[in-house]
Amino acid sequence: MTSSKNIFKHTNLISQNHIQYHTIQFWESTLEYDWKSKEELIIPKPYGTGVLLKHMGKHFILSAKHVLEDISNENPIYFRYGANELQSIRGEVGMIEDEKNLDIGFIELADDIVNVINGIQNLKFFTSEDVAYGFELDKDQTLIACGFMESKSRVDKNSFDITAVQSCQILSHVRDKVYKFYKYTKQTRIGLSIHGKQTTIDGEKKIKKVEPNGMSGGGVWMVWSEKFLEEMVIRYHLIGILTEFNNDKYNVMWATRIEYLMNGINKSYGFDTLIGSTKT
Repeated sequence: MTSSKNIFKHTNLISQNHIQYHTIQFWESTLEYDWKSKEELIIPKPYGTGVLLKHMGKHFILSAKHVLEDISNENPIYFRYGANELQSIRGEVGMIEDEKNLDIGFIELADDIVNVINGIQNLKFFTSEDVAYGFELDKDQTLIACGFMESKSRVDKNSFDITAVQSCQILSHVRDKVYKFYKYTKQTRIGLSIHGKQTTIDGEKKIKKVEPNGMSGGGVWMVWSEKFLEEMVIRYHLIGILTEFNNDKYNVMWATRIEYLMNGINKSYGFDTLIGSTKT
């Protein structure tokens, strides 16, 4: 496992070539009345985040259940391509029904949407080989959370230009007392501290505050470096999906462990492979 110092040394490589390319932002279409023109305008609004996955020959977007549960033909969501173009997402929405009430779901994408995404330079499906299961995280374990904060996503109502900045932060795993306070277990969830200033993945910049709204459905990634043939190689694996946050006694973002979502997909499609502590 790598130290924070080694992660910081390689953040540009991770940011430019890997994790950020697997993260996609959702948009919804809303009506707003413009008092100047005295007419209703259709204004896109940020709606959440997803993670692009190719698994067993199928293409998915992984996300939080509460982000996906209202999607329908009458209420579509969109993703951005080009400068200001939005493409509606078509596919089959699936929810993971579990007695633990885990907030996770997925979209199996239609082939034409897969083709659109494959043609976008800064979007890329990662494969299920890059998913990690069952890791026991140490206290203060360094993890990376990626998503799109609503506060950094804007639409100019005059030009309709879209500004959206993906945010990836290097965060610490919370202590056991935080799990105990919220009555969560490490077998199902991953807690990330968002107290105080945090370091972003690009250029080691500090941000004053992580604003979790909009990041639901984004990924939590474990990253380390190791030597291979005298070269330093970055390894990264998806270990969870962001689902909720607390800002009362503790400032913490929560993710559901990825094995619950992957096993839900495997069961839904009759794939033989079941993994981790959730396979029974």
